[in-house]
Amino acid sequence: MTTTSPTSADDDWTAVDTIIDRFEQARRDSQVVRLEDFLPAADDPIYPQAAAELIRVDLEYCWNEGAAKRLADYQEIAPRLFSDTLTLSQVAFEEFRLRLQAGEPITAAAYEEEYGVDTSDWPIIGHSASTVGLESSEPASDFDSDYPAAGDDFAGFRLVREIGRGAFARVFLAEQNDLARRPVVLKLSRRRSLEPEHLARLQHTNIVPIYSVHEADGLVAVCMPFLGERTLAHITSDSSNTATPDSIALALQSTIARHHEDTIVGVTPSIEPLASSDSRTESTATQASTVSTAPALQVVRDVAIGLSHAHVRGIVHRDLKPANILIADDGRPMLLDFNLSDDAAVNGLASLTIGGTLPYMAPEHLQAVRHGGDVDHQADIYSLGVILYELLAAARPFADRKGDFEQVVDGCIADRRSPLASLRNIQPAVTPSVDAIVSKCLAPRSEDRYQSADHLAEDLSRQLSDLPLLYASNPSLVERAAKWRRRHPKLMSATTAGVLGLLLAAVFAGLWIARANQLSQLEARQHFAEFRDSLPPVRMALSLPDSDRDLLIEGLQVAEQATDMVLDSAVESWQTSRDYKLLSSDVQHQLDEYLAEVFYLQARAERILSQDATRPEMANRWLERAMQHNRLAASIVGADSYAIASQKHTIAELMGQESSLPSDLSMVSEGPLDDYLTAQQLLAEHHYSEAAARLKQLRELHPTDPVVWLLLGNALVGLGELADVEAAFSTAMALEPRSYVAQFHRGLCRLQRGQPLQGLEDFDAILARQPKLVSALLNSALCYEAAGNLSASVADLTAAIDTNEAPPRALLLRSRVKQQMGDTVGAEADRLAGVALVPVDETGWIARGIAQLDTNPQAALADFRTALARNPKSVDAWKNVVHVTADRLNQPEDALAALNEWLAIEPENANAMIGRAVLYARLKQNEKARNDIEDALNLSREPVILFQAACAYSLMAGSDPTTIDQGVALLSRAFDLDLHLLYRAGTDADLATLRNTKSYQQLMSAYQALGEVKRDLNKPPPDQNTAADTEH
Repeated sequence: MTTTSPTSADDDWTAVDTIIDRFEQARRDSQVVRLEDFLPAADDPIYPQAAAELIRVDLEYCWNEGAAKRLADYQEIAPRLFSDTLTLSQVAFEEFRLRLQAGEPITAAAYEEEYGVDTSDWPIIGHSASTVGLESSEPASDFDSDYPAAGDDFAGFRLVREIGRGAFARVFLAEQNDLARRPVVLKLSRRRSLEPEHLARLQHTNIVPIYSVHEADGLVAVCMPFLGERTLAHITSDSSNTATPDSIALALQSTIARHHEDTIVGVTPSIEPLASSDSRTESTATQASTVSTAPALQVVRDVAIGLSHAHVRGIVHRDLKPANILIADDGRPMLLDFNLSDDAAVNGLASLTIGGTLPYMAPEHLQAVRHGGDVDHQADIYSLGVILYELLAAARPFADRKGDFEQVVDGCIADRRSPLASLRNIQPAVTPSVDAIVSKCLAPRSEDRYQSADHLAEDLSRQLSDLPLLYASNPSLVERAAKWRRRHPKLMSATTAGVLGLLLAAVFAGLWIARANQLSQLEARQHFAEFRDSLPPVRMALSLPDSDRDLLIEGLQVAEQATDMVLDSAVESWQTSRDYKLLSSDVQHQLDEYLAEVFYLQARAERILSQDATRPEMANRWLERAMQHNRLAASIVGADSYAIASQKHTIAELMGQESSLPSDLSMVSEGPLDDYLTAQQLLAEHHYSEAAARLKQLRELHPTDPVVWLLLGNALVGLGELADVEAAFSTAMALEPRSYVAQFHRGLCRLQRGQPLQGLEDFDAILARQPKLVSALLNSALCYEAAGNLSASVADLTAAIDTNEAPPRALLLRSRVKQQMGDTVGAEADRLAGVALVPVDETGWIARGIAQLDTNPQAALADFRTALARNPKSVDAWKNVVHVTADRLNQPEDALAALNEWLAIEPENANAMIGRAVLYARLKQNEKARNDIEDALNLSREPVILFQAACAYSLMAGSDPTTIDQGVALLSRAFDLDLHLLYRAGTDADLATLRNTKSYQQLMSAYQALGEVKRDLNKPPPDQNTAADTEH
């Protein structure tokens, strides 16, 4: 038996994981992706696994896109895989599953005949996938052979006995030979997933951890601690199928009591026995319900806490059901079997049986199974609600269905979208508050459910502690009174009864005051909750340092509306307001931190707007407001915060005040808020590496914060890592769908990467929400222009101009597009009108300069320098100064000085670094050119960077012929990544020396022989030499 060590297996699969992540990112970016570009070398040990995973992923994408591929299509791409029948069998099963799901009549025997693979270990899904019924509690399976049995040795483990099995795995109690024969659980499967590597991030008392991963004899083994064999499914359905609410409650109570006995010696358990009849102060039903529901609430509360731990780390379970909740020997409920695939039917349709997964699925999860789509954390909350219902009622909330699979799923969806009868109709012992918790979990619309598992856990804890619910409704005043009595038992004792009688009059009078105070506290908390919920769009609109003016103004308006909820204009400080004093100290602290960030963001937006003001008095007004908000932020965070002090220094300088930064100013974090503010300040100062490092740390701590992803995307743009930028912006979009800011910047990223049609999708979506948003109209026009749809581009530019809010540059952009259409008269009229107008902001001066590049480069340079006078750190302005001095006016020394200024602002900008390398090469300063090429390539391997590095080597080839091969190699890599560069290579003057070499000509002949690129060769891309090709 061949055994692979845990370390080497994990290393191999980490490498495969990286390959798959890169492939999926490329697949999301473009449908035109060559799978073979991602395959490792044929002699690489990970080749079989990598090839198999790549093909399985590609098959899934192709079938979902309606462009179904067959396994045979991959034979020329990955021939070695087709000689490995064991691995090929796994890939063949993926195609088999997809074809069955599409309704094709296909059998496993056909694969044995065509590919010679052994299908005996394939789950039987032909019938199960089309018809489901109550008798099928697990998918059928006939893969008994080739698995080890109890008593066998496997990968360093002694298999003691089998304790479970499913369609795709066997589970054994085992002993680990090299660790004193410690008892462990070993889960064996033929289908390796990336689950263990992701689950290693989950370390929580309510999640079963993973020790290690092993491979042997074509099987993958996941090693976990042995914590017991009993799952929640053993409690919800006993062998005789006679489980009742009382039997479930008793089983849970004994389990939890055992946990307390084992772990809290001498402490009275929180779940107490029934009180004697003579001590009861409330109805039998109310008291009984407290006892019978508490064990279920406690179990589900603990599961929700574990689930929250996973969700905040970006991991969704997707298969919550009683069988996947282990009840450990110490009584703890623990989550098992996370499914990390994006496929809604993770293990194929065979796994979605009536006794298995279907009954616990949310309506949107069922919809995704039926028609495709994503499933998020809300589906887990729904599934947990079904489990809670089942624990309380000894029955699931919806009737089981039989018949054709598609009809069953459609029926299940209809059931879940219909009004659900109150749980109290079935189980009267359930209190109104518990019924409200269950109903909120099972709301048909995800937005009506608990918005996080943490919120659900909080309400369950409050119910167990006899407190009012915080997130679900409190429908019964009687229940609230009973909770109050249980929290204050001394007030109901016999010794105090007489005193209470004497005080009844005072109590009745005081009730009105107490009720008023209580309502005031609830109102204060409601104001805080509304303020907190309104923050994400505010933070999204104001967090990026180079946002569009429209976005900043809209963000400031939303910020003022949000802060009005908690700021009282009648008092000098919010901390002295009535609402603030009514909040608990913890909530007060949260409010202070939220406000500090908003004040900082408002100050930055106002500082930016001051630089775009056309009149000095308006600029001063913006700066005064900015300084005021900076002081408010400093009153919370402290004036010695790096972000606050740096911001104050910048504002003071713009106001003409003397200012200097403290000599002992440090970026050492004082907490999460300081981390946020410092990361934002670093971005504003163009320190992208430091900002990205800090933001990646914040991402680990707060993976569901959309602003972290938005800021990280911005930092990656600055570093030139465009391949990862789109994923960051897409994540921010998913986390905060109310804001269009992330989608706006994703559209800019796509446009910049030469994907105008994808960028157009983003701007179209924004315009559907904001039809007159000028910046979206301008960028939509640029996308149309880049895609060659010039008439649509003119239409969008005209729509922007017709709003009467468009800047003068809209006329200049329309002039450029009309010129391309051959409308020279209209183009000249727009150009003259645009040039005659005085730009209103930095971007306007840059746009006017670009419009004059061809006719008057000196005037263009003057406009760029005017933009720099308004903002000396304008990267776009410095880019264009470099372009006009280097390529239009032939002033290389001036261009070099401009590049040095640009690099002083963005020292890690690969575009600036490689541009300076080209200039050094033109000036025959070869050593400096080499150093810059090396630094630029260390920063980025984007195709344009590779192309310009080749240009620099071409310029050096006259004095150093050894650079020719280096230049041709870089060009080849650039062309592989971006075929548009082929056209540019034929005309770029810096490549003249390379073009005359044999190796260059052979390279071009090879690419021109590819018929699929001829169309691209005849179509030049938009001019990439100028910077203002997107509207920020």
